[in-house]
Amino acid sequence: MRHIQKISAGRPSTADQFQDVVCALAGILAAVIQAFGGASPIAEYVDSKCAFETPTN
Repeated sequence: MRHIQKISAGRPSTADQFQDVVCALAGILAAVIQAFGGASPIAEYVDSKCAFETPTN
């Protein structure tokens, strides 16, 4: 494939730390809103996406 050109020599880093921060903040926000009897669809959606299933090997 000659039309694909590498932009940088380095590998892109993973989003582990950023993802952890976003998931923690979304979980806290969803818990605080639910504690006051409310609901935030966006916070609940992001919080549900952060619940990763661990493999059982």
